[in-house]
Amino acid sequence: MKTVRSYFLLFVLCCGTAGQTGRTFLEEFLGPYRVARRFLMEVQLQSKQNNKSPYRKNQIQRQVPDSVPFPCDVRNARSLSKPLSVHQLKPGDIDVIAALGDSLTAGVGATAINVLEVLLEERGKSFPIGGEGNWRQYLTLPNILKMFNSNLIGYAVKTSLTIQEESQFNVAEINAISSDIPYMARELVKRMKSTKCVNINEDWKMITIFIGANNFCDACYLEDMTAALEQHRKDMIEVLRILRDNLPRTIVNFVLPPHLKIIVELKTENPACSFIRAGLCSCLFGHRSTQKQVLYEFMDKWLKLDMEIGNIDEFDTDDFTVVVQPFLLNYNFPTSAPGVADSQYLSADCFHFSQKAHARVANDLWNNIMEPVGNKSFGGNRVFEKFNCPSDKRPYIFTRQLDSLIGNFRHFRMEAFNLLNETVSDEQNLRLLKQSGKVQRFVRKKTPCPLNNTKSAQTPESVHKLRPGDIDVIAGIGDSLTAGVGLLATNVMHVSLEHRGIAVTAGGKGSWRKYLTLPNMLKNFNPNLTGYATETSLTLHNESHLNVGETASMSEDMPYMTRVVIKRMMEDDRIDIKKHWKMVTFMIGPNDFCSQICFENDFQKILDKHRKELRQVLATLKQNLPRTIVNLIPPPNLKFLIDMTGKSMVCHMQHLMECPCLFGPVTKNNQESYVRLMKLWQKIDVELGEDPEFDTDDFTVVVQPFTLEFFTPNTTEGTTDYTYFSEDCFHLSQKGNARIANSLWNNIMEPVGMKSRKPVELFNIKCPSQQYPFIFTRRNSVRCKPGYRDQLCARGPPSFRGTDSYLHYNEPFTLEALNSDPLDVNVRFKVSSETGLLLWMNSGYGEFLSLGLEEGALVLRFTVRGEEVVVVHNSTTVHDNLWHRVKAVRDGSSAVLIVDNGPAMTRQSVEIPPMSISLGENEGLYVGGMPNTSLQSFTRYKHGIKGCVADLVLNTDYRLQVINHSEVGHNVGECEV
Repeated sequence: MKTVRSYFLLFVLCCGTAGQTGRTFLEEFLGPYRVARRFLMEVQLQSKQNNKSPYRKNQIQRQVPDSVPFPCDVRNARSLSKPLSVHQLKPGDIDVIAALGDSLTAGVGATAINVLEVLLEERGKSFPIGGEGNWRQYLTLPNILKMFNSNLIGYAVKTSLTIQEESQFNVAEINAISSDIPYMARELVKRMKSTKCVNINEDWKMITIFIGANNFCDACYLEDMTAALEQHRKDMIEVLRILRDNLPRTIVNFVLPPHLKIIVELKTENPACSFIRAGLCSCLFGHRSTQKQVLYEFMDKWLKLDMEIGNIDEFDTDDFTVVVQPFLLNYNFPTSAPGVADSQYLSADCFHFSQKAHARVANDLWNNIMEPVGNKSFGGNRVFEKFNCPSDKRPYIFTRQLDSLIGNFRHFRMEAFNLLNETVSDEQNLRLLKQSGKVQRFVRKKTPCPLNNTKSAQTPESVHKLRPGDIDVIAGIGDSLTAGVGLLATNVMHVSLEHRGIAVTAGGKGSWRKYLTLPNMLKNFNPNLTGYATETSLTLHNESHLNVGETASMSEDMPYMTRVVIKRMMEDDRIDIKKHWKMVTFMIGPNDFCSQICFENDFQKILDKHRKELRQVLATLKQNLPRTIVNLIPPPNLKFLIDMTGKSMVCHMQHLMECPCLFGPVTKNNQESYVRLMKLWQKIDVELGEDPEFDTDDFTVVVQPFTLEFFTPNTTEGTTDYTYFSEDCFHLSQKGNARIANSLWNNIMEPVGMKSRKPVELFNIKCPSQQYPFIFTRRNSVRCKPGYRDQLCARGPPSFRGTDSYLHYNEPFTLEALNSDPLDVNVRFKVSSETGLLLWMNSGYGEFLSLGLEEGALVLRFTVRGEEVVVVHNSTTVHDNLWHRVKAVRDGSSAVLIVDNGPAMTRQSVEIPPMSISLGENEGLYVGGMPNTSLQSFTRYKHGIKGCVADLVLNTDYRLQVINHSEVGHNVGECEV
């Protein structure tokens, strides 16, 4: 009942501010109202400061240690003199920051743990305008910009109302809607002009506008939604004109509001959330939520309108511009379980952002600011998972005009491409190439494989049960090989043409009999396949479809190409993202080998950067494209180019121009080290391609390794057969392309662990069989690892025998989770022994946490500052060989132990440990036991458990795959479920 009263008070107060910007008869009460509101805020703030609940830590981002440097190099991030154009601004050139918006911008309830605390406007922690603390404590846009310019002003510094001095240029108001923004803009202009430390004409200003959520929540009360959209257009244009006419030297971040469907479709962990949300947003959660589809369409139109407004030419000059920041589109809200919102990212009202969410959104906004217009990311990332930085090549904040230079280059390239393409006849070139043996022979056979049983009777529910005919959509990401560069060239000039329609991974022109490609093979099994390129074209042309390979692209270009593929799929009416099965193939690396490695002394830096970029690509595909299988082709080691024999002078010159790192005069002595680097690059691709994180029921990555031992065929005289190469002796001919396509297809048809590591002879084609009709993945390959079973290589939970039986985890993600405080451990197990070690965790900092059975009782032990805290749970029998779930939470020196959702046991005693743990000793996580358990645990346990462990989750969001994530296992069997 207390919660209901608290919520009612909060609701009344919020409603009382909804019309604050309008002029009504209540205006005479505005002064007393503000005094009362400020008094209530101070009272609640004092109450909050006295409430030391450990749950508050869950709402706050993990603190970054002082030993960890800022992700970006802040040197040279500020211009030597003030820029004269908004299109040449570096991050350090921003002098003043401000924001307009609603309760999200006001930071409402960022660290609230009850509904009364949601009343507090924690503006200092707000993602676009909070400057409290620093980026290590609270990641916000101002705290990022302060690293580039320590003299930045305008950000809010603490919990405050907009009328208080501490709010500075944060003029957002709770319950604000679009029609309130013009008032806020005028108020902001007034504040800036009255602030002595702001030079209106000289200082560069960044203003973030974020509005719309409250309009969405009230939309069901509108009589005319079309009129509401038109009014929104007028309001926003008025706002931008006010800012443009009064605030020169300004860049505006126009942040698109989130489509609230993402919140509606997620369940919550707290049953009270349904009631609270119904009060805050009745149109989507309350009694008026029956017309959701109509409201979703209204939100779609609103977002489209915002994009149009943000790109109006009127608001793009040399000293004022607007940039749309779309990172909240199709946002992936963090979940604690499938379909369940992670409460750590929500405030106590289950609607507003917690500080942890503010940090995540601030990171995403910053990334958008540092991404080109038209190439901006969306969907969201974990904090610091991706953090864009200015570089020597791209030091400026991206604007529309800056990116128009890229557009002009594309236009010039397209005109030149079209002109060259008009002078070339593919059919004429084919006749010439046939004479020189550079095209595949025509095949009279109608189909390469028997077609029976190659398409499922019903759409498969698992990616591990896909047959070739089940693939509906195909796409290709990569470099010039994916783009089909020079496949039909008859001279060096023609090599610049991109013959995408016949490219190996995403070309679908003609049929396999004339042009052997992966799509042309799949079209035999599913004639309705879509996504492949059909003509000679640039990636900008419609004919390229989902072939987004770019000439000269490198590893750093992969994330952009991935976003382009996702965007094109989502905009294609023929593609159902959720229902259609998709195959995406990519390979990247040769241009890094040819044009980067000789200009970077630190090879490890190159490899680490590629690993990060590739992981980002796979994560982006997984987040945005359900029902997808990814073919990951490691790039070939270019040593085969060095070993080519019988080169002409033209070939020597072309190799020197196209691959200076391997053939340049100053790098020839380093060829051996470059070859080693290429092998390490391949190893990274294989490792990430086999990462269990990217292997689920509706998404998987399969490494196709035919390039690992790549070689070129020789002639009968023993010299390199150049009929497999284009006129530059570097790119492939159509015949060489067909050989690669044949090798890729065969890899797809081969079980994991039995795939060929070399290219095959052309037209040596493998086919699906009655016994093995599926496309091979890690789970369904015939040769399963020991302990795995059935056709899908499934495996039951691991079982432990008590003595010298354990699994060990020591990879970075696990170590990061173990280092967190508070630490939340959730494990499901069954045991038959009264004693034994279940879990042992050592983060590497000289302290440990263990969970085990001691004389039938479940005991949690951990060390804090030289003392050992002990929690004993003996009210539930757990050694009965039945499944039980245990939750253990350590928060500083406090602890909670819960069995099967029963009563919580808390810290009960403190002991001096018999012996401390040495730094780095037994580092990582052990499950089931440890090697030499008695010695390693200093006699706390004599052996491990006799039983099984089925599920293990750390910190609610990191779920270990108990078998696949382990690095070492010993005497582990399979549990009978």
